[in-house]
Amino acid sequence: MDELKTPLYIFDTDKFVQRAQLVKEKFGSRTGLCFSIKANPFLLGSLTDVFDRIEVCSPGELAICERVGIDPAKIIFSGVNKTAADVARAMDDGVGTFTAESYLHAELIDHAARERGRKVPVLIRVTGGSQFGMDEQDVLKLINRREDYEGIDFAGLHYFTGTQKKKPALIEKELDYISRFADKIRAETGFIIRKIEYGTGLAVDYFKENADELEAERLAAVSGKIQEIAQKYSLTIEMGRFFAAPCGYYLTRVMDTKTNCGIHYAILDGGLHQLKYDGQIQGMQIPRIIHIKNECAASTEVKRELNESVCGSRRSEKKEGVGRELKISAENESESVRRAEWNESEKTGKTSAESEPESVRRAAWNGQDGVKKWTLCGSLCTTADVLARDVELENLEIGDLLVFCRTGAYSATEGMAVFLSREMPAVALYSEEGGLKMIRGPIYTDKFIANDKNICRLL
Repeated sequence: MDELKTPLYIFDTDKFVQRAQLVKEKFGSRTGLCFSIKANPFLLGSLTDVFDRIEVCSPGELAICERVGIDPAKIIFSGVNKTAADVARAMDDGVGTFTAESYLHAELIDHAARERGRKVPVLIRVTGGSQFGMDEQDVLKLINRREDYEGIDFAGLHYFTGTQKKKPALIEKELDYISRFADKIRAETGFIIRKIEYGTGLAVDYFKENADELEAERLAAVSGKIQEIAQKYSLTIEMGRFFAAPCGYYLTRVMDTKTNCGIHYAILDGGLHQLKYDGQIQGMQIPRIIHIKNECAASTEVKRELNESVCGSRRSEKKEGVGRELKISAENESESVRRAEWNESEKTGKTSAESEPESVRRAAWNGQDGVKKWTLCGSLCTTADVLARDVELENLEIGDLLVFCRTGAYSATEGMAVFLSREMPAVALYSEEGGLKMIRGPIYTDKFIANDKNICRLL
């Protein structure tokens, strides 16, 4: 691929697979793994056989699975809002397992199954104290009435209480709880729970340099309890963020710089509508950011630097791979040429005000030379659009590229994508074997309105 423009998401599928394999290694062969695709549906085409299940929570996610060709038997159709049409569609697709979050869900699933002469596996979701799932007494009542649901095979329990859990003790406590509740169901109803699907909510460290080390320690700390429960029940661990977060990179370009009231601001072509870090409030935390200078953006050395930073050091010695590396499009490429000419003219002493490139004049005006602390802002017309504050960058200027790391989970799907009708970023996948592949170009959100003449007449 010769040219890519920013903003852009790149997802390293090798890293995604390696992460899944690490989890499998820690949790043991008896523990199944489920990838919750809401974290990043773009990774669906790169799933490893390590995953036993795929969690789908909406008709849209089910449609993505249909297009990608995911084996429906692997799908667990979850979600708090299921309609009769949703259930019927999933059942006709051949979805392997359903969750029931209420009596209504049980009725809908049973009705659709009986109409089709089937009996489908269902996991009853147990609430963690929120709007999701059912409380213990309702679960017990449902199981006591199990003979009324001829179309349902009540296979087990589903339990997930929340995300970003940093304390292993909390996960161990939840596993003990759901195990004890399964025992209680057997004691009070005579029904044997065969399967448990549990979402750990295991935390990802977005802003620490030793994030991989901390996450590996957290993984190891809960592995003993997980393997213990897997000896009693058919246990599947469901996660999304923990699998996907480390494999993502968000590329955005510096479009303007200024100094207001002593604060250095850089305006980027991205923004908070596209970049999402869990727990980030008004850009008060600083993630890992790679700064790549614009004046050599098209050079082999910078292409190699970006590939090694984004795609991993595993390619650092593969000189033959250079031809497959990134070429990031610079909107002001001619400015880079003028800068090179200016630098050369400085050596010979033959310079003039007319030949001085705009970026040189701007740098001199704003005093950008050297390391400074920058507030990185997006393109939205809101003071909330701050991606990071007090980021130390050297000689930052218009046209430079910033790469935000660990953006593999939720960034591409959770932001306010259509705010200000700005375009959605392109998406690319990278693997060592396949190189870089564009899987989606930019989506121009103004078309959502412009194509509807009735809406346009109201504006």
